[in-house]
Amino acid sequence: MFRKAAFGAALTTALVFGGLAHAGYDEGNALYAEGKYSEALQEFVDAGGAGNVDAVYRAALMFEAGEGTAKKDDQAMEKAAAWFQTAARAGHTGAMKKLAKMFADGRGKPQDPVQAWAILQIAADRGDKEAAAQRDALAETMRPGQREAGKRRLEKITDLYQGS
Repeated sequence: MFRKAAFGAALTTALVFGGLAHAGYDEGNALYAEGKYSEALQEFVDAGGAGNVDAVYRAALMFEAGEGTAKKDDQAMEKAAAWFQTAARAGHTGAMKKLAKMFADGRGKPQDPVQAWAILQIAADRGDKEAAAQRDALAETMRPGQREAGKRRLEKITDLYQGS
């Protein structure tokens, strides 16, 4: 009996917070469309904290663009990278591509083309053709041995980017 009650409570909590996360995401989109970037960012942050991966991604995009933040600076880039990483680890392929670009360029993350290649490979393995093209373009610019290093790194990090 206790297990059924606990399961029911957990399911109710998930449904309530899931609904709130979705509502916050929708509200964030509406506020963004109105040009109310600070409020939109807050909605995305709140919805992301409640588990909405798309909201985490949208917050990351806003941090990257300097929208709704005090200014676009190195701290905003670091926040963008952290939020992209959270969404990427939850399985969001768009976030994987953005995070890989940040690693490739050294924006918000230390420059690491090997890490970028590995993350793009994960997204490509999920069927993202754009990620495959970006991976191949990046491979063209890598020094000898870096692609092999990327394959070794891939084995180490794949489990981190599986999502839920």
